[in-house]
Amino acid sequence: MSKRIKLPSTACKTRADLEIIVREIAELTLARNTQQTMLDRDLTAVRAKYETQLTTLGKSLEEKTEVARAYCEANPAEFGRNKSLACMHGTLGWRTGNPTLKTLAGWTWTRVLAAIQQLRWRRFIRVKIEPNKEAILIARDRLRSKIAQIGLRVHQDETFFVDPNLTALDNRQTSEAA
Repeated sequence: MSKRIKLPSTACKTRADLEIIVREIAELTLARNTQQTMLDRDLTAVRAKYETQLTTLGKSLEEKTEVARAYCEANPAEFGRNKSLACMHGTLGWRTGNPTLKTLAGWTWTRVLAAIQQLRWRRFIRVKIEPNKEAILIARDRLRSKIAQIGLRVHQDETFFVDPNLTALDNRQTSEAA
């Protein structure tokens, strides 16, 4: 079971009080959903307003960047040892990323592992052994009496919910307004 919250001093004591609380939850949920819908509509309108312009600007930036890159690749002498070039309106160049390993042409990681094992370079082989939690959960009914022997228990949280009937409330509010 999940943690229980401390009840407010205005806790409901009767079924009628509970019905009032559930109606209030339904009304608040409906109001929140209405506000969320209005927010989503407004956000969609704002995105539509700027999307075309942002797409055009993005394409222009990509094109200009490619032109600058082509110039830099054609004129490596301008960079010297820095790998960057200062211009009046900005600096451009190449950043060196973190080192990574890639296999040579015709090699696979399986073949690399076999070569490492053949050379007995054990420090370059990683072995990760861990409990297969998913398999244990799938077999939990079969392992019911044995699960405790391996130091485990199956746990499931239980959460409280209120599922308000918004359609009925919305129809009542519409008929009351009419």
